[in-house]
Amino acid sequence: MTNKASQPKSFKPKAGSNKKIDSDLSNQINLNSSLNSNSNYNPNSKDSEVTIKAINPNSALRIGFILSIALGIIFVVTTSVLWIILNSVSFFTHILSFISASGIGDSNFDLDTFISFPKILALSIIVAVINVAVFTLLSFLFAHIYNISAKLVGGLKGTIDTVI
Repeated sequence: MTNKASQPKSFKPKAGSNKKIDSDLSNQINLNSSLNSNSNYNPNSKDSEVTIKAINPNSALRIGFILSIALGIIFVVTTSVLWIILNSVSFFTHILSFISASGIGDSNFDLDTFISFPKILALSIIVAVINVAVFTLLSFLFAHIYNISAKLVGGLKGTIDTVI
């Protein structure tokens, strides 16, 4: 499939206007040769300029909620895996023996009661839920801030390259 914009135009000479046609044709040939010499040039591509003038706050709220849920799940799983790895290499036992040997802590201090897996998991779930609420509200707030600033400066402009 050929693009009509990349095909040379056909010229119909008028009486006495051969010089203008020749110069137009040579300019077009120079333009085509300079475009073809560019390695990034694709004759089947069309560049479209897009301006984002506003973001719907409700859609930002929904997207923010879904992304924060995903990040919360990742956080809880990462915390669980990290605790399992640290426990398997006896990290907490070494910390407890270091504390008791250095005389920093009380002899009745038991680190296992504070750093048990259920407590760490519960704490990471609480932090994830708080992060979900905060991230969701911030996405809603940032959508409003973007809309206000876009009214002042005209929005975010970008170019999209689509290949046909």
